[in-house]
Amino acid sequence: MNERNITKEVSDLGACAYLMMHGFRVSGKTPKAFLFNVPENDDEDFEEKQMDYLQSEFHRFDSCLMSLKKWKASGSYQASGSRQ
Repeated sequence: MNERNITKEVSDLGACAYLMMHGFRVSGKTPKAFLFNVPENDDEDFEEKQMDYLQSEFHRFDSCLMSLKKWKASGSYQASGSRQ
């Protein structure tokens, strides 16, 4: 019996990379998102990993990287966060 796949769209590049690091594979893309074909029985794990990403150091790193990118592009910088 073939297992059904569910197509999931993820637009956050950092979240996509995090999902790939956890074994999920990109199956395509749209102009604004990446597509993942997720086996039906892995759907809950896929959703949990997306939520885990938001609390992870990977998300913090991505956020800092994007702040630096914006700073570089604009020529000005407004400090956010604190040194830990």
